[in-house]
Amino acid sequence: MFYIALASSGVIGGLVSGSILGFLSGVGGMRGWQWLILCEGIPTVLLGVYIYFRMSEDIRRVSWLSAAEKDHLSAVLAAENRDKVSHGFMHLLGHGRIWSLVLIYFVYNMGLYAISFWMPTLVQKMGVSDSFTIGVLTALPGVCAIVRMLAFGFSADRRKERKWHLITAFSMAALGFVLCVVWQNQPVLGVIALCIANMGVRSIPALFWSLPTAFLTGVTAAAGIAMINSIGNRAGFVSPYMIGYLKDLTGRTDTALYVIAIGLVIVAVAVGCVLRRRRSVRVAEFLRHAF
Repeated sequence: MFYIALASSGVIGGLVSGSILGFLSGVGGMRGWQWLILCEGIPTVLLGVYIYFRMSEDIRRVSWLSAAEKDHLSAVLAAENRDKVSHGFMHLLGHGRIWSLVLIYFVYNMGLYAISFWMPTLVQKMGVSDSFTIGVLTALPGVCAIVRMLAFGFSADRRKERKWHLITAFSMAALGFVLCVVWQNQPVLGVIALCIANMGVRSIPALFWSLPTAFLTGVTAAAGIAMINSIGNRAGFVSPYMIGYLKDLTGRTDTALYVIAIGLVIVAVAVGCVLRRRRSVRVAEFLRHAF
């Protein structure tokens, strides 16, 4: 449910951005993209200021929690800290599963940035030229993603299963990117392809973040999650540049979308390997304690 915000921003953002580009271009002597930066950038800056004063590092100083809620959270955190065992940062760097998760998260972000940055361009290639219509069509995959995210999340929790849900999400995203190429000249089918890709990509993070916290504890968990985030988010730099470079090199986005689809298939296999190793470790620990 938390990650619905990510998909919802695409829905609302597509409609708002399309409206700004379509109706404010030329107003006040500025172009549509300039109004886009102002209208969407200023609220973001103001939100950052609000968060600075609203959030607190200390639970006891938070004004929007009751005394009972503060006591409960403090007790839970204290109990977790007593039970956690952690290793040093150097141990983390040599942890094979951490690097596997870094790779998985990196490729996921490549898919996310590809669908986020290039969706309007892909819609335009289908023959749609009006900015407002492009905004409306790019909002539809976000709506589909919200439904799929909730369905995947509830299903994974109910079945207490992560591996096949994640593999399905990565595979769906890969299929969607391939279909974006195959159906690029057919508007209706092309939008369906974007919906499939977006549903797959957006369903990944909520499932993925259950993995590192399943075998990392204490300071190692904090450092491990930070390491996965910091390296994985470099895809935000790599993905747009890679797609732009390949588009300039070939004159088409096909090659870049195929590269991302192949990467998503590879990490789908990696998910299966990581979770299989985790199960083997649990069995080994059980046998060691039993005998």
